[in-house]
Amino acid sequence: MEYLLVAVWLVTYLALGLAALPAAAWLFPRFADRGAAFALPLALAVLGIVGYLVGQVAFGWPALIAGLLALVGASYLAGDVEIDRGGAIEAAAVFAVGFLFVVAVRAFDPAVHPIGGEKFLDFGLLKSLLRTGAGMGTLAPEDMWFANEPVQYYYGGHMLAALLTMLTSTAARFAYNLALAGFFGALVVSAWGIASNVAAVYGAPRRFAGALGAFFAGIAANLQTAALAVLWLLPDGIASGIVAAAGLPSELTAWTPADFSYWSASRVIPGTINEFPLFAWLNGDLHAHMMSTPFTLLLAAILFAYWRTPEADLTRRRLLVFGLVPPLAGFIAVVNTWSFPTAAGLTFLTLAFAPTRPSTLLPDRVRGRLPDLARADGGVAAGTGTDPAESDDAPTDVGLGDRLREEALRSGLALGLAAGMLVVGVLWALPFWLGTASGRSVGFLPGRSSLGGLLLVHGAFVLAFGAYLGRRVGRDLRGVEQPLLTALVSTLFSVAAISVPLYVIPLPVGSGLPASLLLLGAVLVVGSRLDPFEDLSLPVLLAPYLVLTAYAMDFAALALFGPLLAAGWVLLRLDRDVGYETMLVVAGAGLVVLVEFLYVIERAGPERFNTVFKTYAQVWALWAPAMGVVLTRLAFAGRWSFDAPNADTWRTLGRGLAAGLVFLSALYAGFAVPAHFNAGGPQSLDGKAFVAESHPAEARAIAYVDGLEGQPNIVTAAPAGYRWNPQAGKGAAAPASLTGVPTVAGWFHEVGYRGQEPYQNRVDDVETIYTGSTQQQVELLDAYNVEYIYYGPAERNRYDGTTIGVLRQHEAVTVVHQSGGSNGVAILRVDQSKL
Repeated sequence: MEYLLVAVWLVTYLALGLAALPAAAWLFPRFADRGAAFALPLALAVLGIVGYLVGQVAFGWPALIAGLLALVGASYLAGDVEIDRGGAIEAAAVFAVGFLFVVAVRAFDPAVHPIGGEKFLDFGLLKSLLRTGAGMGTLAPEDMWFANEPVQYYYGGHMLAALLTMLTSTAARFAYNLALAGFFGALVVSAWGIASNVAAVYGAPRRFAGALGAFFAGIAANLQTAALAVLWLLPDGIASGIVAAAGLPSELTAWTPADFSYWSASRVIPGTINEFPLFAWLNGDLHAHMMSTPFTLLLAAILFAYWRTPEADLTRRRLLVFGLVPPLAGFIAVVNTWSFPTAAGLTFLTLAFAPTRPSTLLPDRVRGRLPDLARADGGVAAGTGTDPAESDDAPTDVGLGDRLREEALRSGLALGLAAGMLVVGVLWALPFWLGTASGRSVGFLPGRSSLGGLLLVHGAFVLAFGAYLGRRVGRDLRGVEQPLLTALVSTLFSVAAISVPLYVIPLPVGSGLPASLLLLGAVLVVGSRLDPFEDLSLPVLLAPYLVLTAYAMDFAALALFGPLLAAGWVLLRLDRDVGYETMLVVAGAGLVVLVEFLYVIERAGPERFNTVFKTYAQVWALWAPAMGVVLTRLAFAGRWSFDAPNADTWRTLGRGLAAGLVFLSALYAGFAVPAHFNAGGPQSLDGKAFVAESHPAEARAIAYVDGLEGQPNIVTAAPAGYRWNPQAGKGAAAPASLTGVPTVAGWFHEVGYRGQEPYQNRVDDVETIYTGSTQQQVELLDAYNVEYIYYGPAERNRYDGTTIGVLRQHEAVTVVHQSGGSNGVAILRVDQSKL
């Protein structure tokens, strides 16, 4: 075990956080810990943003030094600010626990295997960036799977890992796992920071909330394992009935604890990936959707700082929104483009629901031309526990039309400002958009999720958020005539409309259900205006109807999360003792619903496979800190927060709910983590040690390629993918993936990046290089500027009738390496000047 390297990296991370403490304290002066929890994420963001910009001219040490100088300069400019030393120690401890946990996990399985993830892609990008930095080349780095072309993939997180690797003078084979552990620690401490600081606004125990936020960010899992355990304990008949009713696969009833696999919990909803952080870090990819989460939460922290800033402090509010959000959003796009729209969405929701009016951000001349928005937010700071309806100054004559107009004006302005920030964020990362990002189109109405699948994936969050928001809605219903009777009437009529479509109306085949539901909606609206139903609440009357209608029309996600969206939106607007945590709930629920209607068309998987994958990862990051706040307020109802008339009952229920959800969501970790350690392992962080054990015939040859200076082009067997099985002619482009030396045609991922034809043309050319005539080979070696030909077991087994033996006779070709015996590798050097 490389204990010294672990200590060096831990000290480096903590030192970066320490250097950023003054800047964080200046940015987050109204936070309970004065921003201490965000010092390290802020330091990494500064290093990444500056490193990326300088890297357009010279990557490597110039970019690293510039980033460090910018970090130190920012803290110097912060001046003599107050720093919460206790908060800094807490944040360092939280980060260290998360970092060391993943170090321990990776020590038992450090290998960057090609199968079971994207480790070859991630390690190859890291190595390619390090080679670019060693030569002080420019970004983007050359694509190790498509020689002579820059990479067409978001690489910002790998770039940051490369800078840290240079800073610590660590070999990439170890740096891969240490960087992975650092991103996990940054995620956990960010979730701790948001949960604890939002809870502090309500006077709730912030450390309790922070611990829950960190737990749900780093340890909690979805409810699949808990559901399997429950089904295993139930009688077979009951278990089968539950599975059938939930629309889940019948084979779930045959599960036993001995059948546990850490993998299955990430594949709950058919045709999608449903990862959560613990699974992702156990699996060990250094992948974009994981590395972007700390920066998404840093953005959320900056927006919370805006939320907490008084309207009169216009300079600070403009700095936060116009000065900090765009560069961070731009960097997030380079780290993980999937998170870029989420950054815009968070900005929109913050501007729409923050206590300060978005119009005040505009210049006076522009603001003067806008309609009056003074009452668009009720005039009370969200999260203060004061209802506008209970205020002496609250307006009493505001009609529904006026409220809708005000909502449209405020939301429209917030949307416009968020769109503007999106544009400026694009400008901050313009080289990425112009040269690296690959275009995609959008598809509509993909296959949808079942209610059972959604509950297994998001059920813990739904239970907590439903109880939290439901309590506030229930409080407001105290002034409504017969709310339970109203909801019951609506539910019964809705069930009838779903069960017995109005076939008496002459309609096209299959349209009876939609027609009956539409007719029922009209009946409910009109009926609520007639005696004796005029005292019934129309919103309460329509709510069950809308939920059941969505479910009947096969939109289970809308039926499940629509109420959270609607309740959260209304409660935020009316300021019913909710605040930033509810905004995070609304943001996550919006993303879950969105992927039921839209998806990005690409080749990474069928239909919405990758869209759900990358979106759900963001949802988990947003909901984890919100969960910390919500469960804390429920568990301490009536004491420091969450006022409730029957506080003792709510406190008991809240603590039971918190304990139950922690237990159920921890079951996966209880199975997966011990199984991971019990499987044994090298107890090392060397990601490449497996090569000598699993592929001894190629180990020395790959080490030779790794020792080459610069980025000379090589050629290897193509196409390549997840399988490294030389006997079947599958080499996984290992000589490129494990070294960063670009090959002519690597993994089939390039089809998604560049298209089928360009990739297939290269695959055909590679075959010609190994099997064509000498003249054809020479022409292609010259065209692709190939300097080394890798001729190993995969190449020999893939191509029949290879002519490499004939090519060796050419004066430009020299054998420079041979190893592994008769089944080993020969590497031929090509002197381009002699072709």
